Amino acid sequence: MSTYLLNGEIDKIPEYVIEDYIQHNPKVETGREAVINFFKNFLQLKPKFEIINLCSEGDMVYIFHKCTLANGSINKVCDIFRVKIIK
Repeated sequence: MSTYLLNGEIDKIPEYVIEDYIQHNPKVETGREAVINFFKNFLQLKPKFEIINLCSEGDMVYIFHKCTLANGSINKVCDIFRVKIIK
């Protein structure tokens, strides 16, 4: 999912995010449309990511990464995703 988002392919979000997606970040609303809107705005900041650590357990994926924005601000972030593989 991350690769196409970083390439600005917002139109692919419905392939990976369910309509009633639950967001736990208090600064981002819940739902697929909110995810689309968030990334439309966020990608304008021209983020560059460096993965520091990545692991998974069961249906949970944990990513600890450094995000550098075009304005030079740097954030270290831990994101947690619950995944469901559909064949």
